Amino acid sequence: MSIINRAAEMVKREYELQEPIAVAVEKYATFIQSTPDHVVNSALKIVIWRDVEFRRWREHDPSNSPCCSLLRLPSLGGYGNGVLP
Repeated sequence: MSIINRAAEMVKREYELQEPIAVAVEKYATFIQSTPDHVVNSALKIVIWRDVEFRRWREHDPSNSPCCSLLRLPSLGGYGNGVLP
């Protein structure tokens, strides 16, 4: 097993953000010396994969795509071990 994992596949999507949120994302990215894309990805991992109702809904959704059936996530940077209960 390699020490460094392969980079996650990225896809380009376009979403609109409220102005104060967009500014906060950019400022936070500067604060952690990263990119706005990384900040948005990390924040969504924390919110979406930890939402208990979404997890229940996802289990019963017949159109469930493979990405939503993941049981393990990469480390959430101090916000848990990335394992869904």
